[in-house]
Amino acid sequence: MTISNTGLVDPIEKKLVKKKKDRIMIAWVAYQRRVESLSRYCDLNVYYIHYKWEEKSKLYKPISYIFKMVQTAFTLFRTNAKIVFIQLPPTFPLYILAFYCWLKKAIYISDCHNTTFYDGPWIKFPFAKKMLRNSAVVLVHNEDIEEKVKDWGFPHMLLRDPIPQMSVNENIQTVGGIKIKQDKYVIFPGSFGTDEPLEELFDAMRLCPEVLFACTWFSEKLSKEQQKTLPANLRLTGFLDEQTFTALYANAAAAIVLTTREGTQPSGAAEAVSLCVPLIISDIATTRRLYSEAGVFVKSTSNSIAEGVNYALSNQDKLRMQVRRLKEKLGSENNDQLTRFQERLEQLEDNLN
Repeated sequence: MTISNTGLVDPIEKKLVKKKKDRIMIAWVAYQRRVESLSRYCDLNVYYIHYKWEEKSKLYKPISYIFKMVQTAFTLFRTNAKIVFIQLPPTFPLYILAFYCWLKKAIYISDCHNTTFYDGPWIKFPFAKKMLRNSAVVLVHNEDIEEKVKDWGFPHMLLRDPIPQMSVNENIQTVGGIKIKQDKYVIFPGSFGTDEPLEELFDAMRLCPEVLFACTWFSEKLSKEQQKTLPANLRLTGFLDEQTFTALYANAAAAIVLTTREGTQPSGAAEAVSLCVPLIISDIATTRRLYSEAGVFVKSTSNSIAEGVNYALSNQDKLRMQVRRLKEKLGSENNDQLTRFQERLEQLEDNLN
């Protein structure tokens, strides 16, 4: 269901699946694949809290946090949840969660994306570390982050992005003007984040004029100058619903997943592995550790990215076979981590009862 408040805001707050009513997850985003996986494996009712207008300007994002704080409080008290998963950053929801859990004798689990600790102010806000220490569990996404926070006193557990279960709708034929069953294209499932080398990527696209590229995020997040000078072979689909996005991804000849931030495990890479799509990925320590058996590694330069694209398009069969083998290996490792976390979750639930 979609819940709207007033004409002032147009929130997306979507409960995806009815599961254990006392377990919920709140995420201040429009959609996130890791959230979907946690929902499935941990029986969570998911609430996305996001406003379409917040993507239209960088100034709107901090304003949206005010409304999201109110909406988060409303969601917590309406659901009366006993176990609350929260996706971080930002760390602002922790202030509401700490109060709610104290009042209701509930617990919260902090699912910390890497920017909680890197390249941002989130961990520096007053009492942020203290509130994380008071989490029942702090989930970190890879070994590099685990190493970074090991001495901070957090009750942390390692849980990489699970390989998502993605069902492909074969009836979808066209997305954003691309005939996905006929056209050969490369997908860029990015978020136009500050850690993505966008200018280098756009220049790489210009170096591959015969290759069609598709990008699937809010086009409003690009600057007006960038929007005016986009490569002619780039199609901006805008934000897509899950079925359409998955169909576009599954039929791609390759996927480009880029970051300049060490310690990052991009969710787009897990999607590529799930769908067995050849993966062109940034060459950093974390991605080398996870995807060395199948990734086409590139530097954050236009020439390197263009070379990676050409290599991936010229070695389709070999790369798809390597990705399939990697999917089996990572799936086994993920299952071990999920089993340990589910056992911990059951212990926490027993203690509540």
